[in-house]
Amino acid sequence: MESSEPGRGERHVARDSNRVSAGITHVTAQIDGAQASVLVTVVGAGGVGRRTAQEISFTSAPPPSPVTGATYAVAASGGGSGNRVTFTIDSSSGSVCAISASTVTFNQPGRCVIDATQVGNANYQAAPQVPRTITVSNPVTG
Repeated sequence: MESSEPGRGERHVARDSNRVSAGITHVTAQIDGAQASVLVTVVGAGGVGRRTAQEISFTSAPPPSPVTGATYAVAASGGGSGNRVTFTIDSSSGSVCAISASTVTFNQPGRCVIDATQVGNANYQAAPQVPRTITVSNPVTG
């Protein structure tokens, strides 16, 4: 492998490279006639930097006929990162519903969108956000 920096007239020639461990490569190079030996950390190439995908699945069913004043204990399972699934109310819901921890309270009629997310780590990607939409009605009065 050869490269040169324009305008500097320097040539860099890799003489040898051996993978030492995941993400670490030993490189022996000749730079302008001088030999150098270095350990290089490779990020995002080959098998390094690949992270496993995760996905979220809601595990709780919303109430069959949600009405204002009712609550819903939302739950979901996530991927292998071990990070917890977190819930937020989507901004499109306005003040139709609110959430505290994992309890959703239905405040007024309309669409309540609950977004579930899970962060990643060194081995797992963040899971794509999953929305759950619930239509809230006024309670029937007799």
